[in-house]
Amino acid sequence: MLNSFLRLKSRKIVVEIKSFINPSPLTDLKIALGQYEISSDFLEVTEPERQLYLSVSTETFNEIFEKNAYQFIIKRHQLPFIVVNVEKEEIVKWTKPLNIAV
Repeated sequence: MLNSFLRLKSRKIVVEIKSFINPSPLTDLKIALGQYEISSDFLEVTEPERQLYLSVSTETFNEIFEKNAYQFIIKRHQLPFIVVNVEKEEIVKWTKPLNIAV
């Protein structure tokens, strides 16, 4: 367990915070997915040791990303999330991408 903790502690990440405030969640998802893909490709070349995460509020995750169609997109694109309770300022869910071993 300590070994896993040490590996996790040394991981370098980049977090893109997304608000999803537009009237259309699909439009927000298109923008977020495009930005994620571009940022991920850029990091692969410039800082390959870093892993990119998308961060959203608990409300956004529950209202949008728990739906089957969005879950399909998350799995297809292997989108890693950090879900934050904004009021408490704490991480409530952390999903790791399939290409990272913890």
